[in-house]
Amino acid sequence: MSQVERSHRRTGRPSSTGRPLIRTVAAAAIGLVLLGAAYQSSLAAQGGGGGSGPSYGGGGGLSGGVIAGIAVGGAAAIAAALGLFGGAAAAGAFAIGSATECKERYDPLPAGQTQLSAIRLVPSNSDIRAGYCRCFHLEVKSAGNSKWYSVTFNNDATIDFRDPTDCVVKQQGSKNIFCVPTTVRQSCNGQHVTLVGAFRPPGAPAMTAEAVIQVRVGGDVGAPEGTLER
Repeated sequence: MSQVERSHRRTGRPSSTGRPLIRTVAAAAIGLVLLGAAYQSSLAAQGGGGGSGPSYGGGGGLSGGVIAGIAVGGAAAIAAALGLFGGAAAAGAFAIGSATECKERYDPLPAGQTQLSAIRLVPSNSDIRAGYCRCFHLEVKSAGNSKWYSVTFNNDATIDFRDPTDCVVKQQGSKNIFCVPTTVRQSCNGQHVTLVGAFRPPGAPAMTAEAVIQVRVGGDVGAPEGTLER
């Protein structure tokens, strides 16, 4: 096991049962509160559940649109808590120098598993602004059981730039963390940098996959997160 992999696993364990669990519980609680509020408001709007039908907007009660909004917000919070809006470890971008969990989303590829049907480097598309980094994951799909496995830290796997660039750099000592320097030149703004992940199964041809980073320098760039395929 390489020094990079040992460091990766040490830093990946503590946060997997700490803050994410707290965030999940908090999101679920907020969702339940919002759903309860929507239910109570609906009853109030209908006169406590009796009468001939809803009377939204009358008597100073909440409108149907507001009640629906509360319900949707509650459902969204619960869905987020259950992880329904993304794959595992959808961590997004993080500031350079910050403590980071860069945990793989799938188990390592078992030894002897050489029949593979697909490879991907995720996120396949992402925006990273100056002063931020993110983790990339190289994953392969077994032709036998159709499961995805991680090969990011496999000795036969590499993740690197397709073309030389100074707009994005690989974090020193890391195999899969790429950053946009804080001091990146302004002309890098909007540039697309392509990463290439390669894996060569024993006795088989090399497989490759690409991921594209769009560099953002200055201003409001929106969410620095990409899409993690499931």
